[in-house]
Amino acid sequence: MKNKEELLKQLPAVDKVLNLEKIQELNNLYGRTLIVETIRDVINEKRNKIFKLEEVDCSIDDIAENVERVLYEKNLPNFKRVINATGVIIHTNLGRSPLCDAAKKNIINICKNYSNLEMDLETGERSSRQLLVKNILVKGLNPVLL
Repeated sequence: MKNKEELLKQLPAVDKVLNLEKIQELNNLYGRTLIVETIRDVINEKRNKIFKLEEVDCSIDDIAENVERVLYEKNLPNFKRVINATGVIIHTNLGRSPLCDAAKKNIINICKNYSNLEMDLETGERSSRQLLVKNILVKGLNPVLL
């Protein structure tokens, strides 16, 4: 194994990694700021491994592959589907109750555009989102139809 100084000298500069074609192609997906931050993190991780005398690949290609992997992992959706095995039917820590297909379809349709979430359409003024559900709760209307 090479000594620490030799391995540290092999670590590429952030700009060299940033200027690689495969990294440049990621700009549209992740933006320069996040890419630069990730390159620094990957290089620092390599540097820490060198100081701990762990086996490390300091090649620019390996660093670029790690940057791509980390960027992908950072941008995975945070929400995950889970199974409610708590015995509590409406468990607030597990999001909301599952919706029927008609309700999901209506939500998707509304979310594709602007909506009157906090707008009184009669006056054109700001309103409260609670007013939209008031009639549903008070009169027992079908929420799918709204």
